[in-house]
Amino acid sequence: MADTTSTTPDAATKEAQQFWGYLFRPDKCGTDLLNRLLEGIAIYVAAHFGPTEDCADITPTQLAGFYKAVGGDYDVLFIDTPAPSVAFIYKSLGCLHSLQPGPDSDGYSIPTVPALKRKGFITWQTIQLLLGPDEHVPFLQGAVEHFDIVDPGTGKVFPKLLPKESFPEKPDEDMLRWYESVSNRLREECEAEEQQQQRTRARRPGPPGTGADIFDSDASNDEHSADERTGAAAYFRNPLYRDRGGRPTIIRRFSRADYKARSPREFVQDRGRLVADTISRHLRTPWSRSDKHEKRRKSLSDRPSTSPYSEDGVGDYDDDAEPTPTGPPPRPSNTPESSRSASPSP
Repeated sequence: MADTTSTTPDAATKEAQQFWGYLFRPDKCGTDLLNRLLEGIAIYVAAHFGPTEDCADITPTQLAGFYKAVGGDYDVLFIDTPAPSVAFIYKSLGCLHSLQPGPDSDGYSIPTVPALKRKGFITWQTIQLLLGPDEHVPFLQGAVEHFDIVDPGTGKVFPKLLPKESFPEKPDEDMLRWYESVSNRLREECEAEEQQQQRTRARRPGPPGTGADIFDSDASNDEHSADERTGAAAYFRNPLYRDRGGRPTIIRRFSRADYKARSPREFVQDRGRLVADTISRHLRTPWSRSDKHEKRRKSLSDRPSTSPYSEDGVGDYDDDAEPTPTGPPPRPSNTPESSRSASPSP
């Protein structure tokens, strides 16, 4: 009898293909089965990767832990990127999310940690599957194989075998073009905003004898907005971070390697340190000896700056700054809520 095992799928593979089918519709939305799978993964991640008692949404730390558990590494996005920039990315993509207090919050500060709702995770992961199926399909295969992902529609655990044939074979061209356009737009907005604020920043003379001018800024919220765009631009330029392993990036056109130009806030910070150092060396005035001004000078000159996006090592962001979306991705939204949260910018 002829051996057909090498030419035909085995019984388990056939059964899996019949169960899953193709998980994308012609309009590039996920099928109901894909949405249920992603919702089941969202429930699992929220419950097993650093869960919190009073929040069922998925924080960036939890999402980073999930991707690492299934063979990925997105710490550069979910751990290293400032929270306002992650929120900006979510809003630009139409991913429904909430803002949660940080782990060290005392209850008085405004929440800033963006956490994906279940529908937001469905939107996020659907976009990633269209953008990079070769990378994200194995993540889902690993999730169903190693974890007991429960179907929220039936209450049963999903099959452990998820065929790659159920997903697109290559990245969606429309999605690639949209990501590239967002990357270019954010870069241009950052450059224009920096130039505008440097032109409009008021200048007043510094203390006598220093020969230095002090620059005031009356648009701090805009400066934070520029920082958000800068962090988001790094993501949209190379959303799968493929250059870390020597692989070519999907999004190629970006004029600056990592877009590490000084933001308006960094410009003011550096200028302030220069003025403070000059005062310390050359002036001895009554006000320079007061506790108030000693603290003020120390805050300007002694605090380190370890991040290109934050004012100090722990990240000092504008809690009231509202991210502005740059336009919806080129696919129908899975939910009315997520589509409304990504309206195009003027």
